[in-house]
Amino acid sequence: MPSSTTVNEAGASSVTIRSTGHEKDRVTVCLATKANGQKLKPFIVFRGGKRDVKRMNEDRRLSGKCVIRSSANGWMNESLTIEWVQYVVGRLSFAPRLLVWDRYKCHMTNGVKEALRQAGVDSALVPGGCTKYIQAPDVSWNKPFKDLCQIAYDDWMAETEHEVTPAGPIKATSRRSCIESLPNDVIKKSFEACAVSLPINGSEDDKIHCFKADGPLSHGRQEFTERAAAFFYCTATCCSC
Repeated sequence: MPSSTTVNEAGASSVTIRSTGHEKDRVTVCLATKANGQKLKPFIVFRGGKRDVKRMNEDRRLSGKCVIRSSANGWMNESLTIEWVQYVVGRLSFAPRLLVWDRYKCHMTNGVKEALRQAGVDSALVPGGCTKYIQAPDVSWNKPFKDLCQIAYDDWMAETEHEVTPAGPIKATSRRSCIESLPNDVIKKSFEACAVSLPINGSEDDKIHCFKADGPLSHGRQEFTERAAAFFYCTATCCSC
């Protein structure tokens, strides 16, 4: 995660950006929250590093904050998604629960559907191409989360002493340093901005971010209101039959 800024003497003909040589390394972080702003444990997937991941999971200071796993490529898959349902979403609930997420392939497998059924969770899939409009992480969480990670990395790089490899480059930061958190108010507002937790009577539709005057679908509120009204009329008519 090399920074886009640095400090150097004025007039220098070239400026070297400090780097560990691991710019292409990736980590998957599954963030999930409730509409009231309560954050569930982050589910972190590293590429390889099984021994390191095992040690972190045995550390109670970390295991109480997050669930850490590894995969061959650092991505989520069906088995990891089932683990996420079991260890993050959990089964202890006395009220109906709705999980809103995208149409990533491992969200739609039979194994994951069964895990959700056993957990008592209904799911709503955001259509492809629509996550940037109505999925809370894409709309509100991802950028500030990555910004926090970037700040933490820049602070680490600014330290005067680092371990180096035998060849000379700085060793990459430890996996433990990748855990950051989001402010609760950002989370609460994201559910309103994506119309997940707004009243169905349309009284607060002005909070939907994509319908705002400067939003990507500023013309869509009227059509949304008309279609919602038609849906409610159709439902009421059917219920009275």
